[in-house]
Amino acid sequence: MKLSVKQALYEVMKDGDFYTIWDLRRMIAFHYDVYSMETSISAVMRSFRWDENRAKFNLPRDEDVEVLVKQNRPNGKGYLYKLITEEQ
Repeated sequence: MKLSVKQALYEVMKDGDFYTIWDLRRMIAFHYDVYSMETSISAVMRSFRWDENRAKFNLPRDEDVEVLVKQNRPNGKGYLYKLITEEQ
C-alpha cells in the first residue's frame, strides 16, 4: 500500500532531524515513491499542528507545544524544519 504524503513525511521526519523542503521532497520520493510539490509539502507539514494529526502521529497533544520547528537555514535560502514527537 502506497503511503500518503503526510504519512511519508512523518516517516522521514520522526527522527527529529532538521530538513529543508527540498530534502524532504527527495527523501519521500526515493524512500516511499511519493511525489509532491514543495508547496504541498509545506501545507502538509503545517497540518501536523492539527489536533487530529497530533493524535494520529503521536505528537504532543498540548497545543502550547509547537510540533513543527522552523529555523533559518545557515548560509542559504529557505528554512530547516523539524518535527517534535512524544518520544523526543
